Amino acid sequence: MPIVRIEVWSGRTPEQKKALIRNVTDAVVTSVGCPEQAVEVLLYEVDKSNWASGGVCHAERFPEPVDFGGVVANTDLTRFSGVYWDMQDVAPQD
Repeated sequence: MPIVRIEVWSGRTPEQKKALIRNVTDAVVTSVGCPEQAVEVLLYEVDKSNWASGGVCHAERFPEPVDFGGVVANTDLTRFSGVYWDMQDVAPQD
């Protein structure tokens, strides 16, 4: 059973988290060929004050919320398996 661990900064809406989980599940099913019921997605929300890179806390580095065309998040990046993706890649599409 594939297990996907995703670390994101706190502050996503339930709708954003649902879309992220759905999109990741679909990607795993397509890539691996397993049934969607076998895919487990673990979403870890971390406060920006508990996350740093390059010796700088992300609460200092990214102090303001970011607006993605009407979808406001308190971050511009999501960490997915060590790769940073622009949130527009996982935001719900109109």
